[in-house]
Amino acid sequence: MTGPYVFGPQNAYQQTPYTMYYNTPQSSPFIPPLDIGNYPPSPYRSASPLPPSPSAGSAQNTINFPGAYEPFSAPPWGGFRPRAPSYHGPPPPTPMSPFVPPSPQEWNRPHRLSNPMIYPGVIPGGAPGGGYPPYSPFPATPMMSPYGNLPAGAAYLHPYINGEAPRGDISFNLAAPYFSVNRLVAVGQYMPLSQEELAQQATHPPVYSIRIVCDEIPEWPIELNYDPESYREQTGMALTYPPPISLGDVLSAIHRKLQEKISHRDWHMLDERRRFKISQAYTQRCASMGTLEQLQKNEGVKKVDYLMGKNWFKGLVRTGEGSDVLKLVIARR
Repeated sequence: MTGPYVFGPQNAYQQTPYTMYYNTPQSSPFIPPLDIGNYPPSPYRSASPLPPSPSAGSAQNTINFPGAYEPFSAPPWGGFRPRAPSYHGPPPPTPMSPFVPPSPQEWNRPHRLSNPMIYPGVIPGGAPGGGYPPYSPFPATPMMSPYGNLPAGAAYLHPYINGEAPRGDISFNLAAPYFSVNRLVAVGQYMPLSQEELAQQATHPPVYSIRIVCDEIPEWPIELNYDPESYREQTGMALTYPPPISLGDVLSAIHRKLQEKISHRDWHMLDERRRFKISQAYTQRCASMGTLEQLQKNEGVKKVDYLMGKNWFKGLVRTGEGSDVLKLVIARR
């Protein structure tokens, strides 16, 4: 059973050269082709019909990533009384470092033992000497990374999209007609991700090609590849080097792919059982849109209906097929 559709503001996201042009005509077993331009331009796709805003400045990746679980930007509300820090230890490790170095231990002065038989002066099987092992400022056993072990060549995922350790405060409805990713800021209150957050790197170290697969739609993988020529043709700007794939590139590419309308051929290739379930998902999705119900019905069956109600983004996980291949994790809520 679906709940009422709640309108959320569309995310503002700048053009990057990683995703293809959204307004590609699609056929559907229910309606004629329609064009809907919901997406900002990207160097990993062709540009959207609207040019990028001249007032939007460039965003910098300022997060201590990976592994951070605090919000990546300052809270949207103000007026807090400043609080003096209660910890005066050494400075934190350099940002963007995937490992936290172990803290050096304090030097302990040897104490005279009341019972000399506890630690003999000669270590059995070793050379004679004092009764204490050589001092080392680091533990004898190597410290484990708090981020776990990664395969060779793999990259850390941004915590907003890391399905192996989901945050729980990111709300992204893949069935919504407009691209809108929100973050929980208070009980029952969400705010769209800012332009600065969407412009942050999707991985560390940065990558320039990603392939996303989904168990429910294996025939439609989502691929992000650098496309400088299309970006230059649509925006009139040339890039001297490929930018890293950003968080907004990944999220908008997923939403755009799932909002595509299916073709007559796609529909006729379905068996009766799956066709019935997809029709149910289509009807429920349209009914949840409130006043937009008829408009959504007119747009027909979309690829998101193949998810059969599991329309909520829950992150990406590694598949083991390659460092650039990820799997989309979805759920009903």
